[in-house]
Amino acid sequence: MKLPVLLIAFNRPHLTSVVLDSIMSYEPSVLYIAVDGPRHEMDNIAINEFKEILSKRNFNFKLVTLFRKENLGCRLAVSRAIDWFFEHEDMGIILEDDCLPNKSFYRFMELMLIKYNKNENIGIISGNNFFYNKVHLPYSYYSTVYTHIWGWGTWKRAWLGYQSSGISEERIEEIVNSKFPNKVERCFWIENVKLANSGKLDTWDLQWGFFNWEKNRINIMPCKNLVKNIGFGFDATHTKVENSKLNQIETNELDFPLIDPPNLIPNPLLEYYTRRIFVKISFLERIKNYILSKMEKII
Repeated sequence: MKLPVLLIAFNRPHLTSVVLDSIMSYEPSVLYIAVDGPRHEMDNIAINEFKEILSKRNFNFKLVTLFRKENLGCRLAVSRAIDWFFEHEDMGIILEDDCLPNKSFYRFMELMLIKYNKNENIGIISGNNFFYNKVHLPYSYYSTVYTHIWGWGTWKRAWLGYQSSGISEERIEEIVNSKFPNKVERCFWIENVKLANSGKLDTWDLQWGFFNWEKNRINIMPCKNLVKNIGFGFDATHTKVENSKLNQIETNELDFPLIDPPNLIPNPLLEYYTRRIFVKISFLERIKNYILSKMEKII
């Protein structure tokens, strides 16, 4: 079953064109393209260049576009694009203009979104795995409390109720403190969710992660990385550091048929590796998880 895809873009037509090629090879049931409005004339030139690229493509599926006249910024442009998408669809794949999936990503999304469609304990299906070369997983996917959105899918039922602002600071502290045992990590999430919620940090994804924590959901991640972020550089919104370790992570094709895990309980070792992406880990915790990793290899 082919799924609908939402492509969210702005002012990087050549990157967007590469991601568009990937989507066209998949041939979704419907392709929705949402583009934020220009801030200045250079943005306008870039957006018109992307319109020209679109006009030269032959689509074998339905195409629906939304080109905004005014600039909303990252937080509102992305969240309102997803709102718009789910006004028309019940589930689907969401890609930003710098997230390039491999071929197995689309099949993984199809299988997982359909399989867990009615499971309200699951918030998203992610295409990311940032440490697949460090931990060998015997199963095709696993569960996590973290929300990775460099190529992902979800359902209308999961998105409904999302807020990009207006969350009380007390509520943020309550949920984060109840979710994470590591003090450094709690401080990291509380600070950054508050900044995003207040608009001081122009993003939408921290609030999305918080919303899933608030609903006590878990998320699905593949045992291999299925999406590469090709947008690192000076013109990126958030991924400006070109020599970032995350920029060096390549993709690997997933094997089918999928091997289901015996349960959907997050693995502490895998959560530890994800936590290391965001916060500095103490020496004692590093030792503890090093021992745990050796024990899992023996088992």
